[in-house]
Amino acid sequence: RVCKAIVDAQPRLRELAESIMDEPELGFKEIKTSKKVQAMFDELGISYTTGHALTGVKGRMKGRDSKYTVAMVGELDAILCPRHPRADDLTGAAHCCGHNVQI
Repeated sequence: RVCKAIVDAQPRLRELAESIMDEPELGFKEIKTSKKVQAMFDELGISYTTGHALTGVKGRMKGRDSKYTVAMVGELDAILCPRHPRADDLTGAAHCCGHNVQI
């Protein structure tokens, strides 16, 4: 069931990853990225808190059995790489490490 859910969500997840790729933000300045993650959590009905390490978002899902805990971490900051073909013209930030697809 999990694999099917991931496959079914692939178009939406790809769209989100591309959106993050198109608006790279440096570490601790991921304002737009944070809002995109929050919007996705809202869409999925996942409760969350914000303000972790300035722009971090922490989602929490409760299963039927709280015997186990699973953690997933996404690192969504960009790096300075002004020569990258998709670098932001103003900041020189770009997603060169694949962080945008960790969503």
